[in-house]
Amino acid sequence: MGSTIAVPGTKGFELVSGLPDVTDYDYFVWKGVEADIHPYGACFHDLVERLSTGVIEFLTNKGIATVLVGGLALGFCVKTTALQLQRAGFQVYVNRAATRGLAESSVADAIVELNAAGVILVESASDLIIADTVSDASAI
Repeated sequence: MGSTIAVPGTKGFELVSGLPDVTDYDYFVWKGVEADIHPYGACFHDLVERLSTGVIEFLTNKGIATVLVGGLALGFCVKTTALQLQRAGFQVYVNRAATRGLAESSVADAIVELNAAGVILVESASDLIIADTVSDASAI
């Protein structure tokens, strides 16, 4: 029997307790709701990446240059989303504390692929504060 992590109406599909309601976000993309396809990335509805979800356009129109990514699962959805955003020209960080993998081998492969593409992996959001401070200090 398959996993029910992303099946609408099942335990595991709902948002994690403590997160805002979907209507409270500036932009929200439902994933895993089409039974016949499973596009891993958040930026496209289809596997060939032709039908945009609007994420890239939304971020571009808002003037966003840097994106922090987390979620489930690192070796699949998180990796694909980060690579899609990186290819679209954003500087992408993956917060390891905000993601989990399904298997050690897929996580290891994802880390290699993300590093090769220029995606920056950090262990926690506090690493971003340190990097920002160092960056600001070097600009002086």
